[in-house]
Amino acid sequence: AKSYEELYWTADAEGNPAELFVNAGKAGTHLAVSVQEAAILVSLALQYGTPLETIRGAALRAEGGRAEGPIGFLVDLICARLAAAAKPLGPVT
Repeated sequence: AKSYEELYWTADAEGNPAELFVNAGKAGTHLAVSVQEAAILVSLALQYGTPLETIRGAALRAEGGRAEGPIGFLVDLICARLAAAAKPLGPVT
Protein backbone atom coordinates (compact mmCIF):
# COMPACT_ATOMS: atom_id res chain seq x y z
CA ALA A 1 0.00 0.00 0.00
CA LYS A 2 1.09 3.55 -0.66
CA SER A 3 1.90 5.82 2.20
CA TYR A 4 1.82 9.61 2.16
CA GLU A 5 3.86 10.25 -1.00
CA GLU A 6 1.07 12.13 -2.79
CA LEU A 7 0.41 15.31 -0.85
CA TYR A 8 -0.62 18.53 -2.57
CA TRP A 9 -2.07 21.78 -1.35
CA THR A 10 -3.50 25.02 -2.61
CA ALA A 11 -2.26 28.27 -1.15
CA ASP A 12 -3.95 31.40 0.13
CA ALA A 13 -3.10 34.92 -1.11
CA GLU A 14 0.07 34.96 1.04
CA GLY A 15 1.25 31.59 -0.26
CA ASN A 16 0.43 29.63 2.92
CA PRO A 17 -1.19 26.19 2.64
CA ALA A 18 -4.99 26.51 2.64
CA GLU A 19 -6.40 23.20 1.35
CA LEU A 20 -4.79 19.75 1.37
CA PHE A 21 -5.20 16.90 -1.09
CA VAL A 22 -3.81 13.47 -0.24
CA ASN A 23 -3.73 10.09 -1.95
CA ALA A 24 -2.75 7.31 0.41
CA GLY A 25 -3.45 3.63 0.40
CA LYS A 26 -6.07 1.76 -1.59
CA ALA A 27 -9.38 3.62 -1.98
CA GLY A 28 -11.84 2.74 0.77
CA THR A 29 -9.28 1.30 3.16
CA HIS A 30 -8.94 2.52 6.73
CA LEU A 31 -5.62 4.17 5.82
CA ALA A 32 -7.06 6.07 2.85
CA VAL A 33 -10.15 7.22 4.76
CA SER A 34 -8.16 8.29 7.83
CA VAL A 35 -5.66 10.29 5.81
CA GLN A 36 -8.35 11.94 3.67
CA GLU A 37 -10.35 12.91 6.77
CA ALA A 38 -7.19 14.29 8.39
CA ALA A 39 -6.54 16.40 5.28
CA ILE A 40 -10.10 17.75 5.38
CA LEU A 41 -9.82 18.70 9.05
CA VAL A 42 -6.44 20.38 8.60
CA SER A 43 -7.78 22.23 5.54
CA LEU A 44 -10.78 23.52 7.51
CA ALA A 45 -8.57 24.64 10.39
CA LEU A 46 -6.25 26.49 7.99
CA GLN A 47 -9.15 28.13 6.17
CA TYR A 48 -10.53 29.37 9.50
CA GLY A 49 -7.21 31.01 10.34
CA THR A 50 -5.49 28.45 12.54
CA PRO A 51 -1.72 28.74 12.00
CA LEU A 52 -0.03 25.57 10.75
CA GLU A 53 2.33 25.63 13.75
CA THR A 54 -0.67 25.66 16.13
CA ILE A 55 -2.11 22.56 14.46
CA ARG A 56 1.33 20.97 14.57
CA GLY A 57 1.69 21.70 18.27
CA ALA A 58 -1.72 20.18 19.05
CA ALA A 59 -0.99 16.84 17.33
CA LEU A 60 -0.27 13.83 19.52
CA ARG A 61 3.42 12.99 19.73
CA ALA A 62 5.40 9.93 20.73
CA GLU A 63 8.51 10.20 22.84
CA GLY A 64 11.10 11.99 20.73
CA GLY A 65 8.50 14.17 19.00
CA ARG A 66 7.36 11.80 16.22
CA ALA A 67 3.72 12.31 15.20
CA GLU A 68 1.45 9.49 16.35
CA GLY A 69 -1.50 10.10 14.05
CA PRO A 70 -2.30 11.13 10.50
CA ILE A 71 -2.93 14.81 11.31
CA GLY A 72 0.45 15.26 12.96
CA PHE A 73 2.17 13.34 10.19
CA LEU A 74 0.54 15.44 7.45
CA VAL A 75 1.34 18.71 9.18
CA ASP A 76 4.93 17.62 9.83
CA LEU A 77 5.29 16.68 6.15
CA ILE A 78 3.95 20.07 5.03
CA CYS A 79 6.29 21.88 7.43
CA ALA A 80 9.25 19.85 6.18
CA ARG A 81 8.44 20.62 2.54
CA LEU A 82 7.98 24.31 3.28
CA ALA A 83 11.24 24.42 5.22
CA ALA A 84 13.03 22.72 2.34
CA ALA A 85 11.70 25.43 0.04
CA ALA A 86 12.81 28.04 2.62
CA LYS A 87 9.28 29.42 2.81
CA PRO A 88 8.49 31.04 6.15
CA LEU A 89 5.31 29.92 7.87
CA GLY A 90 2.79 32.55 8.81
CA PRO A 91 -0.79 32.68 9.95
CA VAL A 92 -3.43 31.95 7.33
CA THR A 93 -6.03 34.69 7.06
